[in-house]
Amino acid sequence: MTSIFPPAAAEIDALNEIAWASQFTDPARSHALAHRCAALARQAGYASGLAYAILNQAFYEIRFCPTKQSETALRRAEAHFAALGDRRGILLVHSGRAGVLLKRNEFDAAEVLLEQVMQAPEHERQPLDAYFALYRLGYVHFHRGHVQEGLRYYYKALALVQRERATALSCHALSDLGSAQMELANYQEARDLLEQAYEICQTMPICFAHLIAANLANVHLEMGNPTAALQLVENDFPLTDQFFQPGDRAFLLVVAAQTYASLGRWQEAEQLARQGLQRSRADHHLEITNQCLWMLGVIAHGIGQHAAAIDWLLEAEQGFGEIHNVFYVLHVYRALADAYADAGQFERAFHFLQLYQNRYEESLGASAKARFFTLQIQHELTQAEFERDHALQQKIQLETLNAELQRKMEEVEKLQAALRDQAVHDSLTGLYNRRFLAEQIGPILDHAQRGGYPVCVVLIDLDYFKRVNDTHGHGFGDQVLIELADLLRQQIRSSDLAVRYGGEEFCLLFPLASAADTRARTERLLELFHSCAIALCGKSMTGLTFSAGIAEFPLHGTTSDELLQNADAALYRAKNQGRNRVLLAG
Repeated sequence: MTSIFPPAAAEIDALNEIAWASQFTDPARSHALAHRCAALARQAGYASGLAYAILNQAFYEIRFCPTKQSETALRRAEAHFAALGDRRGILLVHSGRAGVLLKRNEFDAAEVLLEQVMQAPEHERQPLDAYFALYRLGYVHFHRGHVQEGLRYYYKALALVQRERATALSCHALSDLGSAQMELANYQEARDLLEQAYEICQTMPICFAHLIAANLANVHLEMGNPTAALQLVENDFPLTDQFFQPGDRAFLLVVAAQTYASLGRWQEAEQLARQGLQRSRADHHLEITNQCLWMLGVIAHGIGQHAAAIDWLLEAEQGFGEIHNVFYVLHVYRALADAYADAGQFERAFHFLQLYQNRYEESLGASAKARFFTLQIQHELTQAEFERDHALQQKIQLETLNAELQRKMEEVEKLQAALRDQAVHDSLTGLYNRRFLAEQIGPILDHAQRGGYPVCVVLIDLDYFKRVNDTHGHGFGDQVLIELADLLRQQIRSSDLAVRYGGEEFCLLFPLASAADTRARTERLLELFHSCAIALCGKSMTGLTFSAGIAEFPLHGTTSDELLQNADAALYRAKNQGRNRVLLAG
């Protein structure tokens, strides 16, 4: 005969919740608590507590143990949940089983289970339960090549955990998004996301912090900052393999090798790359094996061993059919072109340069934020290809043409970056301009509509600014605008947007912020601005103020025009009521 005592049940439930919440912060504790809960539940005859304890064990085993072991635990948990009629537990088992299927690259079967989770009524699951389904659906679509759909799921997952203030899961979501943006060659976005995840790792234990550090180091390398990558390698790469998944150690080794190679430390780089190759083959991780082969080819080329470099790189090329990440395919093709060129085999170099160029254009096309850049560079690359073909016909040495092509590509990249920056930034303050706001506010509101969270629009207008210009001159007035812009930049979050709206007007966009929170933040900005001492050419001024109006989406409008009009109306009321104040729309 079994019995359930409420105190025992409450204790088991509490321990199960702690085990569940510790998955990404302290897996050892999570696993130990799950075993303790299972023992307590058996002793108390508490079937629900036993089912969730087994589920906690299964989720640990999905990440750190062979798939057969986790499948057994999932089947046991599902049987208990079915007997109890616990739909939440069954849906969590579906999410876990999908994770096992994804480890085998069985995307179709995984998607079926994940869609069942997402289509279930909300009362059958807790809010954060959907996270596991959302980010895994993002993985499914992203690795099928459905980039926009994959990113949409990833961003939904991030919005969910941020809304629920789940810091460890937010770190996980930021890490996934950063990795995805890195594969799309959106390095600025990748760096921003990974740095947010890295900052979380500095405040709490995260068991995959080593992967965040490695991916961030990779981004720094791609952005031409090996010194920053080296700092991560030396300070954040762990020395033990505790709670590493297959391939993790090899990945750290090859990223470290790439970092040292970028700094010309060839001997250290080669030693690390060989260790990484050995580990990745032992782990049967084909993608990282190819990455190690590429790195060994780069190192051999760097020390003048062109034949060895070609051998390593050709071996890496043979594994392309087993990997999906175009990131390393591009690197291998480019390295082969360089190695063949330096070896004097110009036709082979040209062949691989063509492959590189074609794949490079494809990767640009895959990035939604790089569309404008892609259209512009295609013409330059086409022209460069014509010049290269003509040069070949004239029997000009291939390495000279490669250098010219590289120079032109760099010029185009710099030009497009400069043009894009000029088009969306205010020249005086450096803030985004009204055009950029018009481009961004629609997608931001659409995303908020899908995610079900508020967005606040703030319009700010300096008080008595004409008097400042008339008294101290327009140069001093410009300095006031610059000081306010600097203050806004320093005080807003990375997810917020600060815009010079026109003249002495500024606009702020605060996603995931209510009108009340936004009012408090804006009033704090007003206090800080009021205390600023503005000085220029011997003239100084303090006590400046502004008036501001706030409109919240969707409370005060569902379109950008409605929100801006209502914020402007609130600003107008603030002016009429004596200035130096912040008012809400309505």
